[in-house]
Amino acid sequence: MVVIACQCGRSFKVPAAQAGKGGECPQCHRPIRIIATHLDPQADDAAACLVCTAGPHHVGRQFFLAGDGPILVGKSSERNLQLNDPMVSRLHCQFVRSGQGWRIEDQGSTNGVEINGKRVPAAELKHGDEVVIGDCVFTYLAPPNPAQAQATEVTPPAAPVPAGNIDTPKPEDADDPLAESEDDGLLALAKDDPAAPAVQPPATVPIRPPYAISHPSHPSHPSHSPPATVPARPPSALDPKPPAVAAGPTCPSCKQRLPLGALICVNCGINLKTGRSILTSLETGLDETYVRAEAITRWVSWIIWYGVFPVASEAFGTRKPYAIWAIAALTVLASVAFLCVLYSESPAFDSWQNLLLWSGKFDASRLPAEHRPPGVRTDLVRPDDVGLGAHHPYQLVTNAFLHAGLLHLIGNMIFLLVFGSRVNALIGNILTVAIYPLLAVFASLFHLAAMANQPYHPMLGASGAVMGLAGMYFVFFPLHKVHVLAWWRLGVLFRFRLSLKIFAIRGFWVVLFYIGLDVLYTVLRVKDNVAHWAHLGGFITGMVIAIGLMMTRLVNARGADLLTSIFGQHAWGIVGRPNRGELTADA
Repeated sequence: MVVIACQCGRSFKVPAAQAGKGGECPQCHRPIRIIATHLDPQADDAAACLVCTAGPHHVGRQFFLAGDGPILVGKSSERNLQLNDPMVSRLHCQFVRSGQGWRIEDQGSTNGVEINGKRVPAAELKHGDEVVIGDCVFTYLAPPNPAQAQATEVTPPAAPVPAGNIDTPKPEDADDPLAESEDDGLLALAKDDPAAPAVQPPATVPIRPPYAISHPSHPSHPSHSPPATVPARPPSALDPKPPAVAAGPTCPSCKQRLPLGALICVNCGINLKTGRSILTSLETGLDETYVRAEAITRWVSWIIWYGVFPVASEAFGTRKPYAIWAIAALTVLASVAFLCVLYSESPAFDSWQNLLLWSGKFDASRLPAEHRPPGVRTDLVRPDDVGLGAHHPYQLVTNAFLHAGLLHLIGNMIFLLVFGSRVNALIGNILTVAIYPLLAVFASLFHLAAMANQPYHPMLGASGAVMGLAGMYFVFFPLHKVHVLAWWRLGVLFRFRLSLKIFAIRGFWVVLFYIGLDVLYTVLRVKDNVAHWAHLGGFITGMVIAIGLMMTRLVNARGADLLTSIFGQHAWGIVGRPNRGELTADA
């Protein structure tokens, strides 16, 4: 048997065969579901309760945990507790029996598990703990003690649990899926309805956003909101029903009724007054990134005495950036193969150079006489007659996978992984694979147009396409922080002392710094063998594509985009409402 205690004060014994099913409490009609694994059918197992207080699904539902466990939680339909939330991994976490009740353990999920506002790998659960899994917020209620488990009715916990419109019980019905059977007095459950009813949380529940808020001074920051506390279960008597609280404002995005005096909407993550987003940041793994970046820089600084590079971004996304990882791997392999052919002076170089982007005007009369083919008129000489590559349409893409040196390759790959992976995590892998070649094509076209009257020369490198991803990052995540590493190694007079610093700065400043250099060098017509027009073309194309994706509602930047950051809710008509429950293109 499973002994469950509903929030209305009624307790029931449920047969072991009913595990996995659900319905409503016959007294208060709150939704109930039993989740149990390895359950002893002969023993009376008092179930702990998880009450969903916020999230895209299951709000108001009571999940009763029983059995020996483990109970698996994730987005996959194979899990004991399925949470169809884009911020939940396929196998996100598990609940395991412990001597004190239940223990939650993260299973290597992308977004982790939070207990009372703190991310933890594992924790023993205590009565009243707030558990955040993805965008779903639960209140954990410990199981009743054995004396209460034998009672026909148990004391309801005074937890801040949403009840919805359940003040007036509906009359008993013989067909009620949770009606008590007359012959054995047990609670019979119906087959669980996958479409969980959404119940409005009460105004008294101070639910924290499931991820870090970037502005500690904001009234909605956890430091300004005392955690919700749940008093221990009294030994007897029912707690009085909490008084009704006046309703507050309505969110202009999701139209949800909020508590009186609310300043933000937790569901949408926006400031109610301005419509601007309260940033959801990804801060995992920064310590390891700092350690690796410093260790590598200490060696590199002996070759390159100074530099400034981004090393990480806090921009938030729900997808694994498999597409960017694959593009980076393909680029490294192709570039290394090209460099081997180049420096080995292999005859195969003639074929490889046709993968470069050849631009400018070919004029054989400018070639030295010894380089011209004998017996051929100057105006009939073609580039391949003198060992140069010729124009081919496929070069618009292939040049982006080749590099002229290791430093050139490493620099572009750093930018690709920092900015590209975050864009990939937001828009998904399918869109990333489709968009990256387009960025390379338009960056190459800008370069061809700018170099039309210049001497004939090749261009190669991923920087144009990478700056296109930076343009998309600029539109999607202008306010999210980018962690930048700056170093310089002083000369002999200072005993080659290394000065190194890593600092965080808003993403739009980082992007504007690098694109500003391209604009400056272009205006001044600096000759530095860098394709600045390709950078500018890729950046402009990336911005246009990013705005187009939001206008067509293929991507939702959750209110953190450039237009919403500037114009607030006035931009919603263009880029959509910042509803955090809206899905992006899947991968």
